[in-house]
This record gives sequence, C-alpha cells and structure tokens, in this order.
Amino acid sequence: MSSRPGTAPHPGAAGSSEWSRRDLTGHRQPVSCVAWSANGKRLASGDEEGVVKIWHIDEPVPKDGRAERSQQDLQHASKDREVIVALAFNPRREELLAVVGSNTTKIYDLRSRSASVVLAAPTPHACAAAWDGHDQLLVAQVRNAVVHLDAKRKRASKPHVLREGDEIVCIAFSEVGGKKEQQLLVGTKYGVEVWSWPGYEHLTTLAGSHACHHARTSGVTALAVSSKDRFLASGGYDASICIWDLPSATPLAAVYTPDDAVRAMSFSSDHCLLAYSSQSAEGQQGSVDVVAVQSGKLLHRIPLAHHSEDVAFNPRWPKLLACVGDSGYGKDSKGRTLLEPRVTLVSLGR
Repeated sequence: MSSRPGTAPHPGAAGSSEWSRRDLTGHRQPVSCVAWSANGKRLASGDEEGVVKIWHIDEPVPKDGRAERSQQDLQHASKDREVIVALAFNPRREELLAVVGSNTTKIYDLRSRSASVVLAAPTPHACAAAWDGHDQLLVAQVRNAVVHLDAKRKRASKPHVLREGDEIVCIAFSEVGGKKEQQLLVGTKYGVEVWSWPGYEHLTTLAGSHACHHARTSGVTALAVSSKDRFLASGGYDASICIWDLPSATPLAAVYTPDDAVRAMSFSSDHCLLAYSSQSAEGQQGSVDVVAVQSGKLLHRIPLAHHSEDVAFNPRWPKLLACVGDSGYGKDSKGRTLLEPRVTLVSLGR
C-alpha cells in the first residue's frame, strides 16, 4: 500500500480541497470493477483474468500505516480466462457476492474462506448486474435481455427480452414505487427506460430536457441511484451527465466532462457527492471527478494512469471512494520489476 496527498483546484476559485489516496496491490491484470458490501467493511475487486479479491477495510484512513491485504481470492473462471464485468454484494445478506463474468455469473457465499458457490448460470454477453430488495439478482445482457437469478430458491430464469431493438448497457433498481413493486432502470441507446419489477411492464422513458440531451440523442452508458432513492444520475456517450430528482423524474443539474463517454458513477452515502469516470479524449490517461450533486460543481479531480472502468463510494464513510485504473511498478517473487495494477482508495477530507 502507498499513500500520497493531492490537491484539486476549484474551477474559478483560488482555493483547493485536500484529498489523500492509498493503493491496494495484488492483481496481476488490469482491474475492471469494484463493489462495497452494505456495511462498508468489505471491498471486492475483479480483474480481466477472472480473479476477484475481497479486501477488509476497517477504517477510512489507517492510523498505523498498515497495508490492507486481500482476505479472500476467488478464481471465477476455472479454465478459460473470463473478464469480470460486474460485482454486486447482496444489500440484505452481505455474505453473498454476485460475480458477473463475460460468460458466466456466480453467486458466492463468503462465510467460508473457500467461498462456496450458491448458484451459477451462463450469462453470455453480460454487461451489468443489480440486486433487488428480496435476494433476487438481475443480470443484463447486451443483446436486450435480462437473466433473473433467485438466490433463495437457487435457480435461474431463461433470458427475458425487455424490448426488441434495445441495447442494454447498464441497470439499477429503485424503490420509488415501493418495496413490493420496485422499478427497474435500464440504460439503453434510447435513454433511461423505466420498467416495473418484477412485472416487466414498461412505465416510461426518461427523455430529459435541454440540459440532459444525451438521454435522447447519444444513449446512456452509466446509471447510479443515491441512498433512499433521492437522486438518479445518468451518463451518456456524449460525455454528459444528468442528475435527476428520482421521485419526480425531474432533471436537476447537468455535468459536461472534457473527456469521452461516461463509464461509471457513484453517489456518496449522504447523497451530496457524485463521482464519475470517463476516458480521456487525448489517449489512455484518465481521471475520476467528484462533483456536488445539487450544483454539478467540480470539487475534486483524481488523476489516474489509465481510464477508470469503475468507481464506488463507501456506503459507511461518505468521503471514502474506491476506483480502478491506476498502476505502478512493483517487484515479483524473483525481484523483477513489473507493472502492477492497483485499486485506489481516495479519502476526500474529513
């Protein structure tokens, strides 16, 4: 683990805001996604060769300088290398972790160090996953279908096509409609499609306004829902982000990035901050930006060696952020220098 301070200027202001970072090392291939458990004490990270690491994070800033080490390592694919495209802890049963590979989804029980597999299902062309409030996991496939995995009954459904012609990119659940009749939010090339869950009835399309034109022009690439379902963020191929008041489906603010398509977003647990990642238009370097939810004002910019595929705020500590996309040089067991992918933890002040 390494720790280093940084500053990010406020646009149009003379001051700066402090942040610090530390790096979690151990992956040998680029890290593709991260996810926190609901209590904020476990962090899962997955990479491009199918390895998932589970980290135990006891405090946002270690007081004695100890390096966090992964407590469990999972090899998702036993034979062929399989990129991990999504990770999701069950919000009610934190011992259950859904690991979505490019071809297979498995739900693991982490209570034993060997992490037994509760349920496995083929999910070719998977791109995203989300848990509802009742131990039901939904895995989205790029070819406009979703697969429903029931962790209680340990069975998986056949792929269900939501609507012909849609190309699903991302999904999220909302309880705006109530716990019994939740809403499934689906990011497609047409915008944010809202479906009833579990009935699969199409309710509406969030098409936005002049401030959120990606929802009707370029398509949606990322979604994030804040705690208590207060806000929704939708990011587009055109490098724009729309922040919505979710209960009323009203656009509140627009954020325009200087980069390429928005790749991932996450709200802080106090729903005051939104972090997002996008690929630099100038090449492979990237960054993670943090903006104020109400105004869209840029507060922090965390530079990374490469574009970041995922970001995730800790649900317990609202100013602790995990992101991927950085790397550095380390040593292997024989003392040889090698490029080491990293998971970066960023503390955004007190």
